[in-house]
Parts: sequence; C-alpha cells; structure tokens
Amino acid sequence: MAMPSRVLTEPRELIIEAVAPAEPALKIGWIAAAVDQVADTRAKLRRLAAALAEDADLLTSGRPEVPRLIELLIRELQPHELTRITPPRCVRWDRPGKLARVVDGRRMCQACAASTVGKPRLSCAVCGKTLEVSGRDRDGPPAASSTGPSPKTRSPRWPAS
Repeated sequence: MAMPSRVLTEPRELIIEAVAPAEPALKIGWIAAAVDQVADTRAKLRRLAAALAEDADLLTSGRPEVPRLIELLIRELQPHELTRITPPRCVRWDRPGKLARVVDGRRMCQACAASTVGKPRLSCAVCGKTLEVSGRDRDGPPAASSTGPSPKTRSPRWPAS
C-alpha cells in the first residue's frame, strides 16, 4: 500500500517547514498564525502545500506566476520585517503590489489588468512593432502610443510631434 503524500496528510506542517528556512528570523508561531489566517480550509491548506512542495522558491523569487494563496501568505507575514521572502511582482510593471488579476497565467495588478484586457496587439503602421493599439490615424492603420500616427495620414485632431 502506497504512503499518502504529506500534502494530503500534513499540509500545515509542510507549509511551515517550507517557510521557516526561507526566512530564518521568523518564529514558528508567527508562521503558523499566518498559515491559519490564509488557509482556513483543508482544501486551501493542500493547495498551498502542493505549490510549496513543487517549488519552494515561489516564496523568494518575486515571480508573477506565484499562486494567490502564496501571495496572501507573504502579505500576512510582511509585518514581521521579511528580508528574504519577497512578494510577487506585477508582470507588466515589475513592482510588488496586490496582484488581483491573472492574464495569460501571470499575475498583474488591477491597474495593469484594466489597461490591457481587451486591447488588441497589432503591428504599428508607423514603427512596425507589435504593440497595444492606442489609436488609429484617419486611414485606419493602427498606431502605437509611443509613435503616434503616420505624418502622412495624421488626422487634424492628432497634434503634430
């Protein structure tokens, strides 16, 4: 008979054992309290334990692929002056913050998600780069925000550069 995984049988202990070496200055009691606050159901404990068992570097990498529960755990531990554990960073702006959305499997802040969701990425008629379309000139070709419309087809409403 196969032994059940610790992710299923002892998820809380597995999480504490993953966090403690990542931030040695944290007391076990602080870690346990944070785990209890974030993972208040058995399913959450198991998801958190499974993510940390698969890749314990999620605590220190700051990568935007960090699961939401790990982000919440890190935020719960932040008042204890973390030195090695790093919150995940927004995929677009590369800065830490509350990452509320997932776009293409990567997490980003609400402001970035709101500005990117639904905007097509097309080849700019002026510079040729594939970027988010910020506007179009009067003939219709897309223009990136960094280049503006083509000088030949600039609309009178678009100021000259």
